[in-house]
Amino acid sequence: MVTILAQKNEISYHEYLALSSRAGNALVAYAAYLGQMLYPAGLAVFYPYPANLSIWNICLSLLIILILSASALAVRRKQPCLLVGWLWYLGMLVPVIGLLQVGNQARADRYTYLPQIGLYMMVAWGAAELCGGWRYRRAVLGSAAAAIIAGLLASAYVQTGYWKDNISLWTHTLACTSENYLAHMNLGLALDDQGKLPEAIGHFEQALQIKPDYIDAHMNLGAVLADQGKLPGAIEHYERVLQIKPDYIAAHYSFGTVLANQGKLPEAIEHFERALQIKPDYIDAHINLGTALANQGKLPEAIPHFQQALNLAMAKKNTALTELIRTQLKLYQGALPHPQTP
Repeated sequence: MVTILAQKNEISYHEYLALSSRAGNALVAYAAYLGQMLYPAGLAVFYPYPANLSIWNICLSLLIILILSASALAVRRKQPCLLVGWLWYLGMLVPVIGLLQVGNQARADRYTYLPQIGLYMMVAWGAAELCGGWRYRRAVLGSAAAAIIAGLLASAYVQTGYWKDNISLWTHTLACTSENYLAHMNLGLALDDQGKLPEAIGHFEQALQIKPDYIDAHMNLGAVLADQGKLPGAIEHYERVLQIKPDYIAAHYSFGTVLANQGKLPEAIEHFERALQIKPDYIDAHINLGTALANQGKLPEAIPHFQQALNLAMAKKNTALTELIRTQLKLYQGALPHPQTP
């Protein structure tokens, strides 16, 4: 219920995923989380939802779950900790296992923090009971525990090193996963921030090869191409975004900006006006629309948009933007023709 209430928008976005697909992914995720507990390597910040799950992968995951469940039930009288821990693991993952799909991920490491407590209950209490008759059990189990903790500390040190910057994080994610459109897109953004535009373009294009309707990749690729002066290429991507989502404000604004830079003012004005229909308080759209109208010589129509932009900037207490707009407004007001005195 909490998932539904808190994530209703994201859940509705993923209604297209069939229950069979979600159930299959849930089974695979249960088994994958077990594997990550035993061997915490190859961890990624984002695991993309698989386009097609192998039936063998699903069946193998189901078999593992059934064997462990049957084993825990079989020894429930002698070792109840195993059943308690196993049910803890299975039960606590239910809200985040993907039966109600939230987001684009197949699974996420953070979802295992509380559920894995059950698995560690099984390991700790199970080992204590299994080795209860050993003469040197304290020394053996203590040494084993120390070795495990040391190994986990080393793994954690290595894993956190991948988070030192965006390029390291997303490069590692690509190394650990396949068909990861989000990792390509975010790595492209990181490379763009460093001015490495050709490399950034390559990753945006790879993201689109994996997911052709990926709006963010289209927008970012359009922006990079526009920065390089490749305006026709940028326009192609903005047009694609508006085909996918006709009311996407950022696409209308960016498309209008590119068209204005090409001197196609009437078409640019249409997109700025559409952006303002969707979001009337869009300051940049007011400014660009006013500028486009002024460049057409339509100062009486341009000035109200600068005035509106000024009012919005003042309301947001953006001093620098307020002064910039005020300067432009005075310039255009001064250029208005004065009425002739008879």
